Amino acid sequence: VTNTIRDGVVAIEEGAWYSPEDAEAGDSFFGNDQRKVRCNSGQVNVLTSSRPTSQMAQATTANTVLVSIKKAGTVSPNVAYNPPKIIGA
Repeated sequence: VTNTIRDGVVAIEEGAWYSPEDAEAGDSFFGNDQRKVRCNSGQVNVLTSSRPTSQMAQATTANTVLVSIKKAGTVSPNVAYNPPKIIGA
């Protein structure tokens, strides 16, 4: 929260790595609806549409998105920046 953004407005930057909550463990912010898993890293794509602007451009259509904000309780850790597991090493 900052006083440089107008009241009622949310600004979020691109570039966060996707780090979903563990919905199967029942930790989803939205209950057991696995289609609505919160990203603990702040990946903006979980809020925006994946519909392209046109068949030619294939750019994203998101310029503004309506969101609601509420305070979260306990969240699972952000593991987006942890090194991957190496199989067979």
